[in-house]
Amino acid sequence: MNNKSRMVAVLAIVPLLIMVTGGLAVSHWDDEVQVTGSVAMGTFNVQMSLEDYWDNENSLDVGQVQASLVNMDDGDDTDGGINDALVMSLSNVYPGYEACIAFNVENTGSIPAQLTDNTTGYATASFDWEEYGQYFQFNVTYETDNGSVLIMHLDENGNMITDYNFLTDPLGITHLDAGETEYFTICFGLESQPVNAPEDLMDQNLSVEVVMEWIQAVP
Repeated sequence: MNNKSRMVAVLAIVPLLIMVTGGLAVSHWDDEVQVTGSVAMGTFNVQMSLEDYWDNENSLDVGQVQASLVNMDDGDDTDGGINDALVMSLSNVYPGYEACIAFNVENTGSIPAQLTDNTTGYATASFDWEEYGQYFQFNVTYETDNGSVLIMHLDENGNMITDYNFLTDPLGITHLDAGETEYFTICFGLESQPVNAPEDLMDQNLSVEVVMEWIQAVP
């Protein structure tokens, strides 16, 4: 075989070698592992329910107390704000009259809830609260097996004053586990001992709203 023939043979073999060595470089066995799963979000929701309401009248039915739950959708719950606020109205009130409303706060979600110290109350009156507020008593209490504990009250200027130490929380009322319920009472009274509520308070109106702010307790 002359040199020219050898060169042709070599050139013919080179592409074959390239194909073989290339095939050896990319040819391999393979396998894989896989992780699959799902992530389910919890729900955060705190609701109120009316337990009862009453006044200090016996056979008489002069004063009237009404209470209702209203929607206050703040966008941070799962039920559109249903039963988030308690509104109470009293009518035909006179010196010595007192009315109370008992309500529950229940964690209906799956995430623990924490009560903040941003709980607020609002009093809307047709009279000058700074002048006549001293004749009223309004307070929110937490009910325990051993009695009532004062949580907050309206002062004579119509300001909601917090009486409970939310920071140390000695009774553990600021935490609601999923499915847990707390029991509260709101009471209102017009002074009568002695009967010195001024006549200017006749034919006046007062309505009150209490909003309790709850946030998720974790992390």
